Amino acid sequence: TVALDVGIPANTTAEISLPKNGLDEIEVQESGVEIYRQGNLRESVPGILGGEEKRDYLELSVGSGSYSFVLKGKLV
Repeated sequence: TVALDVGIPANTTAEISLPKNGLDEIEVQESGVEIYRQGNLRESVPGILGGEEKRDYLELSVGSGSYSFVLKGKLV
């Protein structure tokens, strides 16, 4: 499990990388709401502009605001 709290200043965007730490079948929640599961980013999540799973991390594009991410998965 990886947990990350982050604040993005007003009128900006950011790229956030959540390390997978050898986990597979990734699920990500933001403030308790599932936003990503096994390769699919849930659409219409406020502030989440996009996401892409890379080999070692999940990269999320976000707008300004405060976020509390939790990444979970199965150990490979």
